[in-house]
Amino acid sequence: MAHLCRRKCYPSQPYDVTPDLHLVGCNYCKSLLAVEHILSSCSAYKNIREKHYSNSQLPHILTNISKHHIFNYLSEINLFNKL
Repeated sequence: MAHLCRRKCYPSQPYDVTPDLHLVGCNYCKSLLAVEHILSSCSAYKNIREKHYSNSQLPHILTNISKHHIFNYLSEINLFNKL
């Protein structure tokens, strides 16, 4: 997706197949800050996560939890505005 945005936003630049995203670590446990880590496994967010959904397995979250609950969770942990 980053490539599509780059091509759409900067059409004069050549298409690059190398990802231009930087790997970022979690501020709390230094794990890779990835979707699965944020939505299901970061221990720093465990109590907040359980307020919004109880099953923390990523396939369940992505298929059975409403977007409203996920957005509220991301807002409460102050990550929604950083997306």
